[in-house]
Amino acid sequence: MTERLMSRDNKLVSGDNMGAAARFFGDWFNLISNKSVSTATGGQPCGKTASQGFKVRKSDGSRFVGAFCQPNVGDVIPNVLGAFFTDTGKPCDFNHSSCSGNDQLCVGRDPGYLDEIWSTKIIGEKQFQKGCGAFHDQLSGKID
Repeated sequence: MTERLMSRDNKLVSGDNMGAAARFFGDWFNLISNKSVSTATGGQPCGKTASQGFKVRKSDGSRFVGAFCQPNVGDVIPNVLGAFFTDTGKPCDFNHSSCSGNDQLCVGRDPGYLDEIWSTKIIGEKQFQKGCGAFHDQLSGKID
């Protein structure tokens, strides 16, 4: 999945779905390691003190860093609900993502359509769950 799930109108600081997956993974690792979970601000403004408390890695905390990375993969945005015209709300032509040849107003809808933060959570959780599965699979053999 690309990190561009949230629209360009999003004014929040966000790692998007990859950042959400990494955060979920880090919290999960801390839980299974009997460490305390770092708490987020819940979208509240951070002053200098709050920012340091929430965002600076402390020496008594976990040294684990969860990351979800990918190479250049093209456009793989999870618009799983299909594409619709922004002006009429009608579905676009499936094979061409257009209506009568026009694709300018044809926009895909993600799983939490109308709430991009919810969509980010949905996709981030799916990536996190797959990451947990891969985390428990022991590698064998040579790694290039």
